[in-house]
Amino acid sequence: MNTQFAKAIQTLVTCLSLASPPAVLGQVYEMDWATHDGGGVSFRAAGVYTLGGTIGQADAGVMTGGPYALQGGFWSMSSLCHCPGDMNGDGFRDALDVQKFVSCLTAGGGCSCADVDGLGGVSIDDCAVFIDSLLSGDPCP
Repeated sequence: MNTQFAKAIQTLVTCLSLASPPAVLGQVYEMDWATHDGGGVSFRAAGVYTLGGTIGQADAGVMTGGPYALQGGFWSMSSLCHCPGDMNGDGFRDALDVQKFVSCLTAGGGCSCADVDGLGGVSIDDCAVFIDSLLSGDPCP
């Protein structure tokens, strides 16, 4: 009799567990959002250190006044570089990065991963550091 009772309980638990997934799948997900249209700064520098960050990104469009124009909105993802010198974003500094590095250098910047010396901008000074990182085979962090 005990085995029949145990089997009945097991069957009941199995049936109940199979009945619950449709309720989970039927949920409607909602993402709340809000905008913060205030001022503030994105970067602060002191000595050799620079800190950048955002809490609630501005959503304003282009703002102009006289000869000046400022474009608000989200930070560009292209400005993020997790491995200086990894120009193609594959996680390695290797020969596949050379052409993009040279193109960025001759174009006058705009590529955050080409700033391998970390001095804020792309210049001829980055070449020696880039070549050293290729020859040393140092892995990306």
